[in-house]
Amino acid sequence: VVRKSDTVARLGGDEFAVLLSDCPLAHGRVIAEKLRQAVVDYRMTWESHAFSVGASIGLVRVDAAFTTTQAVLAAADASCYAAKHQGRNCVVVHGDVPTMEIGETTA
Repeated sequence: VVRKSDTVARLGGDEFAVLLSDCPLAHGRVIAEKLRQAVVDYRMTWESHAFSVGASIGLVRVDAAFTTTQAVLAAADASCYAAKHQGRNCVVVHGDVPTMEIGETTA
């Protein structure tokens, strides 16, 4: 689903990062949605049972506002939490909706 120029990395557990080099935000949204759909469409079969999963994706446009890699990853993490808060299995772009800080709960 990603381009040859993109980098995919496992951050740990079930968390992954994809660096979309030289990619306008609109195209990044398309790629993120294709990734989400590819995960949803995948079926694992075990002992005659089919299992499926979804993906909550946080998309961040990396620009001069971010001065460290940690800041980019924190923004992506907050956007992922926002996607989970919206019902999971969706793409949330950093800045499009208010994001929750890690550990924050709603009333």
